[in-house]
Amino acid sequence: PRGFGPPPANDGFGKTTRPTAKSSEAGAVVRIQSLACQTCNTVATGTDLSATTPANLWAAVKKRFQAGMEDEALEQRPRLLLARHPAAVDVMFDKPFTATPGCTKATQKVVLYAVYNRVQPLKTAVAAALPPAGAAAQPPGAFQKKRDLQPLDGHVILLEYWEEHPALVARPGMGAVLQTYYRKRSPTDSGFQALQTGPDRWRVGAVVPLQPGDDSPFLGNVPPATPTLAIEAPMFKAPAVPFNTAPTDFLLVRHPTGRLTLREFQGTVAVGQQEPHVRVPVPNTKDKRDIEEKRLCVHVWRTLRTRAAALERRGPGGAP
Repeated sequence: PRGFGPPPANDGFGKTTRPTAKSSEAGAVVRIQSLACQTCNTVATGTDLSATTPANLWAAVKKRFQAGMEDEALEQRPRLLLARHPAAVDVMFDKPFTATPGCTKATQKVVLYAVYNRVQPLKTAVAAALPPAGAAAQPPGAFQKKRDLQPLDGHVILLEYWEEHPALVARPGMGAVLQTYYRKRSPTDSGFQALQTGPDRWRVGAVVPLQPGDDSPFLGNVPPATPTLAIEAPMFKAPAVPFNTAPTDFLLVRHPTGRLTLREFQGTVAVGQQEPHVRVPVPNTKDKRDIEEKRLCVHVWRTLRTRAAALERRGPGGAP
């Protein structure tokens, strides 16, 4: 999924901050808090920079994250960096912010980064564990919370699009089904039954037998007695080809708090050209312009709502 991983290299720290399992200096960087000046009222642990310490701020951040994430284990004393150009400055954990170079009482905003230098490997037995018997495998019984979608347990399959710019890309939480179409040689052909008992079910998914005279589910033909894998989603359908992943490839999972976990994934599926199930507007047409105008209106409305809420929180006399 897109969105994983820390900010890009040279993002104000003066060095690469991409996480690697081999280096103890590199780490994931996650923004944890913005600290306003003493005239504002937006700091959870206090409004005076001279009396606020990173230790108090980190305790408030931990409480906020762990309230909804019982499995999160945050470090007691992470390395905290103060965003400064051209290089970040290490923050003294148990001393007030004014003791850190570049941070004074007149500072309007302080942005801290927590750096994680360790990667936690996830055991294969845990990563590939199947859900308990009787557990719901699909909504509404399954995936009732956002954290249920985290790729820390169960089987994970990587989808690689052959198209450089796919017309439709699913967002997190959208479902898709792996299906294998098998066209029978004759009405009595039962070769598809052997596909349902194979060891690697992720290569097959659900088996859909086709009669010799049935229409093809794709624009092209499905040859007789030739299993054809497909990705089926509400938005599109596409032919696919499974292949084994290199033994040196792993999935690096970044938690909302910045913690890193390394796990295996079962395999990779190459997704071919999409056949949309929904209408895709043609560029430079009236339908396309209408969609862009509506998206712009929504963006402006959300921006104004966010600013109005910020002004209400500051109250009378707040800093602009």
